[in-house]
Amino acid sequence: MRKLTTLLLASLITISLFAQDSKITTGIVAHDQGDYNMAVEALSIGLKDENNIKAKNLPRGYYYLGKSLIRQFQLAAQNQDTEAIAKYQDNLLKANDAFKKARKHDDGKWGQKIDRELSLMYNTFLTSALGILNTANQEPNSQQAYAKAKEYLDICIDINSDNYLSYDLLGQTELGLKDSTNALKSFNKASQAFLANTPIQPDMLIGYVYYRIGLIERYMNRDMDKALTAIGQGKEIVEKEWERWQEKLGSLSEEQQQQVSAQYQSTLQDLSRFELDILLNSPEKMSEALVKFEKAANEEPDNYTVRVAYAQLLENVDTEKAIVQYQKAIEIDPNKTMAYFNLGAIYNNMAAKFYKKANELDWEESEPLQKKAIEYMGKAYPNFQKVIEISPDDVSTLQALAQIAITLEKVDDYKIYKEKLKALGY
Repeated sequence: MRKLTTLLLASLITISLFAQDSKITTGIVAHDQGDYNMAVEALSIGLKDENNIKAKNLPRGYYYLGKSLIRQFQLAAQNQDTEAIAKYQDNLLKANDAFKKARKHDDGKWGQKIDRELSLMYNTFLTSALGILNTANQEPNSQQAYAKAKEYLDICIDINSDNYLSYDLLGQTELGLKDSTNALKSFNKASQAFLANTPIQPDMLIGYVYYRIGLIERYMNRDMDKALTAIGQGKEIVEKEWERWQEKLGSLSEEQQQQVSAQYQSTLQDLSRFELDILLNSPEKMSEALVKFEKAANEEPDNYTVRVAYAQLLENVDTEKAIVQYQKAIEIDPNKTMAYFNLGAIYNNMAAKFYKKANELDWEESEPLQKKAIEYMGKAYPNFQKVIEISPDDVSTLQALAQIAITLEKVDDYKIYKEKLKALGY
């Protein structure tokens, strides 16, 4: 009886082994035939108990499970099937786990295939993380969403540690999780990854990595020196990326050139405004900065960025000197918008001050002040027009031009600017 029982038990184990291995084979065939739902179902059942599977089928089964999970998700996305997308939203994470298990049981045949599959999926993981992060940023109490975005980004870094974007998004996610210490580490890694593996395509958005470093140093670590250093590094690298773009501008369409120019101007302006804000709130730093930039302007008289930065500082202590510096910056490079815009803003602000004084007086006393205001608006106008020549879709400048055009009774110009704003959705 014992011998019969032993034989029966052995037979059952063999049948169980065969059944699970058979499920794995069924799942692989289903994958190859494009039936990913059946593939995931069969492979999941087949891999349920690793102890009842032939060793050679473990890496094979997990590899195809990972591929099937990914294809299942991709098919739902391609068909824009919102119900299926919601159902399979965790497939990428499950696929990554499956590939990890395939690697764990690898007999030497699957490592390269797994690496290739993950490499192909890098952008999908990154895009998914970005989508989750954007959603989390718009919703209150979204800690779970930030945590999920972090899972995706950790996978991205495992797949490719050379791309700065993964570290940048990870840092933003960690800020969402209120972990500024690790966020700062991630942003610094983003900076290091960019410098070590600079992308072929110039990327001005790297400037915002330094912007975020500056934010943490200023507001969380209360270290103004490190914040200013980060902003300075950001401005320097943005200038280098702009130089790289200059070499490629000939191969771009006019619209692409305008987009690149606008992105350069916008990034540099954001960094410069942040730097100025720090200096304005740190009087001792402002004094140091004025000395530093005056010296830099003398040592590098043809450096546009230095001239503009110096002019921005001077606006707060000596407007006339600031105007001179902006005019010199324009002479250095008449194809950049920042000096034109800031100079136009100075004249526009001067006009506003005269109008305000005029409104406090009776007509006879106010008339000379109103004339002075119109004179300054007349100076602001051509500077703002130059901005639009270089960057036609600059909304702030178009709005300023429309307002000034009405005051200067340039009705036709006003209509043109209003039409442009309407076309841009304003």
